[in-house]
Amino acid sequence: MLLAVCVIAVLTASMLAWNLSNSKATQLRVDRNFDNPEGERALTAAESADYATITSFERFNGPGGPEAYIHPEPYLAYTYANFVDTEVINYYQTRYNYQLNQTNTKGITLNYVANVTKLAHLHIFNCPDQSLIDQNQTIPWRNNAVVFYDIENSAPLMTTNFMSSYAHVFYKNQSEYQTWHPEIELNFSDCYFIEMNFQYSEYYAPTAAFFSDVYQIVILDKDLMPLWIGISAGQAVS
Repeated sequence: MLLAVCVIAVLTASMLAWNLSNSKATQLRVDRNFDNPEGERALTAAESADYATITSFERFNGPGGPEAYIHPEPYLAYTYANFVDTEVINYYQTRYNYQLNQTNTKGITLNYVANVTKLAHLHIFNCPDQSLIDQNQTIPWRNNAVVFYDIENSAPLMTTNFMSSYAHVFYKNQSEYQTWHPEIELNFSDCYFIEMNFQYSEYYAPTAAFFSDVYQIVILDKDLMPLWIGISAGQAVS
């Protein structure tokens, strides 16, 4: 079973604006942000979790081995990630380095940003309305937003849209992982909130390029076991 994906005929304006000359446009950014060794261990645990088993999704949509891009025409082997873990990061970093030496690759981008937040109490719920009343103030949300509420500080930590058909959410119910539904409200104590954003793209010509994008939130308990996983993965190809 693969994540639902969005395949479009035209890439984003930023990709189409890349330099079409013979020079190669490259961008590499890897930011793993944490405050202390405890946070680093939490992020490493989130990157090492067995998401294939938890979600029943394949790691990649498309070929995921080196033979997929070590090819006379590597743009024929588009590979998309269905979630973010260490193997996904390593695969695209290796692929990025390989494409640096390929003359037919005009542009390569790899961006990975991960942030770790330690929380004493976290409340997760769906906000189906356009606003949420908090301490006599109206705070606007996007419709059907998932709200991550920092109970200790009486403030929303983040909102995000995991209600689309391209997103999948799972939570640990006792010893098993189940699909999370908007009507289920959850409270966690002494946990880690980890936000992961991964983007990779290759550009060859105006009609030969692809883009893989995964936005992922993972909540770990104090023993660094996943409690809640939200994944939104998208594709673009031209």
